[in-house]
Amino acid sequence: MAEVLTQTAPARAESAGKAMITSTQIARRVHEMGRQISRVYADIETPLVLVVILKGATVFAADLLRSLSIPAELEFVRAASYGSSTTRGPLKPLKYTVEGSDGQQIIPELAPKPGDVVVRKYRSSGFWGTNLDMLLRSNGIKSIVVTGATTEGCVESTARDGLFNDYYVIVPEDCVASDDPAQHDASMLLMRHRFDVVPSSEILEMWSSAASA
Repeated sequence: MAEVLTQTAPARAESAGKAMITSTQIARRVHEMGRQISRVYADIETPLVLVVILKGATVFAADLLRSLSIPAELEFVRAASYGSSTTRGPLKPLKYTVEGSDGQQIIPELAPKPGDVVVRKYRSSGFWGTNLDMLLRSNGIKSIVVTGATTEGCVESTARDGLFNDYYVIVPEDCVASDDPAQHDASMLLMRHRFDVVPSSEILEMWSSAASA
């Protein structure tokens, strides 16, 4: 996962007689910055993360993201988290899903069977920066059942992106979980208004009926 740090510039008093830079000029510079970043990171295999260090109002961050020609996303961090420097300092990146580590392994109960397709994902959503959409469409799949943890994280993110990609989304209420009950309940409340949230037994019954028809 490549990462680029950006930082909002400190406010400066306008020099006497000197014209203030316009929003159009800033937009042009942001667009050029996006083109340069895209060229530098053109060969990366995972989505680029732009870390914006907040020191007040952040402007043109979305414009920078749109100007990129490579997969990328924004991450906003308060300046206090970074001290006075633009480096992460003592902060260390998370390593619980490093290639070959225990955290990356699929639990035995869900171990892939011969012929199963495993999609490697890099963000909360299973659709972001992966070939999941291509695999589903090429196999004529129009409905997805989203399970796992956490409810408010990977599950809801994948369900939303599935909906945005025109899939029929089903969430089995007894097959999702979170380590934070309050966030789980809040996420379930939201998803019940957007997707079909049903017991897994109802899904299995429908599959059995369709198979025997």
